[in-house]
Amino acid sequence: MKNTLAKILQILLYFIIFAGMVGVFYACYTLAPNGDVGQMVLLFVLLAVFFLLSLVFIPVLHEVGHLVLGKLCGMKLISVRLFAWEIIREGERLTCELVNPFTASTAGECRMYPTDREGMQKKYLCFALGGLLFQLAYLALALAVVFICNNAYLWATLGITLPYCAYLLLVNLLPFSSDYDGSIVYGLCTKDPSQTVAVNILTIEGCLAEGYTPSEMDQGLYFDLPQLPEDDPNFSLLQYYRYVYYLDKGELNDAVKSLTRLESCLEYLPDEYWLSISLELTFVYAFLIQDKERAEHYHASIEHFIEDAVTAETLRSEIAYAFLSNNRARMDELLPVLKEYAQNQPLQGIKKFEEKLYVMLQNA
Repeated sequence: MKNTLAKILQILLYFIIFAGMVGVFYACYTLAPNGDVGQMVLLFVLLAVFFLLSLVFIPVLHEVGHLVLGKLCGMKLISVRLFAWEIIREGERLTCELVNPFTASTAGECRMYPTDREGMQKKYLCFALGGLLFQLAYLALALAVVFICNNAYLWATLGITLPYCAYLLLVNLLPFSSDYDGSIVYGLCTKDPSQTVAVNILTIEGCLAEGYTPSEMDQGLYFDLPQLPEDDPNFSLLQYYRYVYYLDKGELNDAVKSLTRLESCLEYLPDEYWLSISLELTFVYAFLIQDKERAEHYHASIEHFIEDAVTAETLRSEIAYAFLSNNRARMDELLPVLKEYAQNQPLQGIKKFEEKLYVMLQNA
């Protein structure tokens, strides 16, 4: 029933954007000088060019809204993706990478982390509303300008951006997909289990930013939570943080159980989560369990990622695999690099955690 309703509403939204474009074309036609073919051709060229530009500009505006509101709430940028481009914060510098836009369900995505644990639900709600508020403000301002001035060229440039802006705004307001802001806002207001867990995950990250290690936090952040289905991304993130909690606490058997439970969820995970979990599975199977067959399986699946992205996670998994292979020379080569990356973690709690794992590997 829910999927059927979502499809019906999607069709209605397509109709709205089509009707809006027809309205803009009509406004240009009626306001254009009569009989001036050159003017009409110019208007139709402007309509085509600015509509295509709106397909880029409106998603950018939406992600800027998330970024600005998140910043005002004291959050810091992790990455922002726009189509095939992703801007990633690495320490104090920003890098830009090409990504595959066809693996994502949205045109853009802004990821930020909190710098403290206070008022997390309000911060998350404000961040989720950022893109919608910026679009709404642009829609209201642009509508006012084109209706007050009522000029053919304004309709052909500014007015033609409005149908897609209204469409994307309404799409994001629909609470049917977890990929859209409306679902997050609705879930936060109705205390949906998935969003309740998301708030706790952000609180954990806020504690990490304050300098608490995973095991120094209240145990309830990890366990006093509603049960989620395994295909929910927040289930995987929570399970990952439980693994980190146990590993930091030194309860290695529980850490292994928490992480290996995620093996059945790998098919549901977005690419960035899949890579992190696969790296940790390589580390666990190679270093903690010393299961050569499983370690080789996961190491083979991530080997080409390790070559492209050097992080504390990739270095740990590579050192663990070298340990399993009795390749001490490779371990000695990578351990100093791991120490440097562990010390440069943006979250102070993760910095302490990675330094602890570095010592474990160094003493192996």
